Amino acid sequence: MLYALYGHGLRLNELLSVRTNDLLWDRNQIFVHKGKGKKDRYIPMSQEFKSLIRMYIHEYRPQYWLFEGQDAQSRYSERSVQEVVRTAARKARIPIKVTPHMLRHLMLPT
Repeated sequence: MLYALYGHGLRLNELLSVRTNDLLWDRNQIFVHKGKGKKDRYIPMSQEFKSLIRMYIHEYRPQYWLFEGQDAQSRYSERSVQEVVRTAARKARIPIKVTPHMLRHLMLPT
């Protein structure tokens, strides 16, 4: 999830709306439903992300949503993703409050 938010610039709602059949493996793309402005779009899928997602799918076997909730019928909750981001920031000893949306705008130093 963190890689998709940071590495692909997905918004939180876009991430949680990705279904397993939205991963276009042969085209190296992810289909994003109703992103900002209610517009559909395709984003490129990096090789690193493909590898991570393949391992994730093999391990968790999602049926409909790429990131499923506890009952496997609903998608993962926004609140849970926010907590994952906060926990990762704490472990990385980042002293400021970090949100999923902030990951869209981070730039690595060159």
